[in-house]
Amino acid sequence: MNHKKIFFMILISIIIYTGGNNLIVLGVKQNIRLTEIGKFDTGGNTYYIQIDESLAVVSDVNLNGLKFYNVSNPKKIEEIGTYFHGAGSPHDTVIRGDLVYLADRGDGLEILNISDPTNPVFLSQVDTGGFAWGLQLSGNLAYVADNNLGLKIINISNPLDPTIIGNFSFLNCKSVNVINDKIAYVSAGRDGMMTIDVNDPTNCTLISSFSNLTNPWGLFVEDNVAYIADMTDGFKIVDVSDSGNPIQLVHLGDSRACLDVQIVDNMAFISEWRDGLEILDISDPNQFITIPIIQQK
Repeated sequence: MNHKKIFFMILISIIIYTGGNNLIVLGVKQNIRLTEIGKFDTGGNTYYIQIDESLAVVSDVNLNGLKFYNVSNPKKIEEIGTYFHGAGSPHDTVIRGDLVYLADRGDGLEILNISDPTNPVFLSQVDTGGFAWGLQLSGNLAYVADNNLGLKIINISNPLDPTIIGNFSFLNCKSVNVINDKIAYVSAGRDGMMTIDVNDPTNCTLISSFSNLTNPWGLFVEDNVAYIADMTDGFKIVDVSDSGNPIQLVHLGDSRACLDVQIVDNMAFISEWRDGLEILDISDPNQFITIPIIQQK
């Protein structure tokens, strides 16, 4: 499963960003019905979240830091630690073992030791030059969506000394999805979705650009299909089996304002700006069924 999303699904519960101060835990029964079983006021404005077993790491942009929660009991969420460093605005995070990798906007990529989540320890930082927004790890590389400076590729083999080894410049890069360390799919604002050859991270080259998008934020690529949250232009599905010639398959517009998307077991979990969480059954590409919408409160 891809670990770069605003909300993150685990087997028996979902924790989602609600656009406000609340961390909400929703129980999943038979992948259909969602029931709120827990809620915690974070005190700020939660943006991104990562889960590792019973630990939740939440990016709080209002408080300019990370918060750590014990979610082993969803009915009684407990704040156990905080991390504040510099003037950055924390966005995407990835947990790997005892380390957290943080895309911290103006502060670039930061790496923390969370072996004791009650006392996170800063290890290192690399200035990406832009606003580090989205993040994905693969092997010894970190791929950073650096907003108006495009894609940055960072060698993280030594967590104490991360080093930028590659980049591809373009505007408004908010998310990145890398497949097999060879192809990166990135959101590129008005330029749509770019497909970039990253097989040699020191010499990235453009494969194609899919421009039939308005303002893509989140994207998820699986089995040669790209699922794209295109903000005010809704939800789109694109065939990328020929990386040099992406073809749009589906456009669901209506009043959707889609921020992010995650695909799990033939279901699309879509984070919407106004309507919270929407779930679509996408098992039949000719007919999408809406499974209940969770609205913000």
